[in-house]
Amino acid sequence: MSIGFWLFLWIVAAWALAFGLLGRGGVGTSKIGSSVATRYPPPPAAPARTAPPATPAAAATAPAPLMSAAPAPLMSPAAALQADAPAAGHPVTPPVGDEHKPELLSAPREGKGDDLELIWGVGPKLAEMLNRLGVYHFSQIASWTEANLHWVDQNLGAFKGRAVRDQWIEQATKLAAGWRPENSIGDKPTG
Repeated sequence: MSIGFWLFLWIVAAWALAFGLLGRGGVGTSKIGSSVATRYPPPPAAPARTAPPATPAAAATAPAPLMSAAPAPLMSPAAALQADAPAAGHPVTPPVGDEHKPELLSAPREGKGDDLELIWGVGPKLAEMLNRLGVYHFSQIASWTEANLHWVDQNLGAFKGRAVRDQWIEQATKLAAGWRPENSIGDKPTG
């Protein structure tokens, strides 16, 4: 027989030993993983607990149960995300009532709105969301107060925090005055 055959046989045997296919009793006498079971037996069973005698004194000093009778209901993933604490560096702002709703329009003035995507951080989806809210013009955003800004911000869904972080009022004030950024995605606010 050739050297290649013996080399192949040696490799197969080494592989079988390495993965426990041969076991202690020789070829074919053990199952895969049985050597693991003999090396690591299961832990001993915990002793059974017996209930203490029910006496009035024992009932008064008995510890409270670890779990309540009914488990807490599970939260949906969306509710869990909303319940999470805000990211570091973003202060928690209390909800703003509708009395702080800014001037919103049912349609753009003169039939055409401004390109809100010139505001840094506003993309096509966010511009569409602002239009659905009734925001079409830089002058609308430039006239917002801090309370108006927070009202809009809390109504931006997944984009919450963007209006404050990206300083929309300051950017819109410059854009309403005729300034335009150097590139099509706007200029990132500094500070």
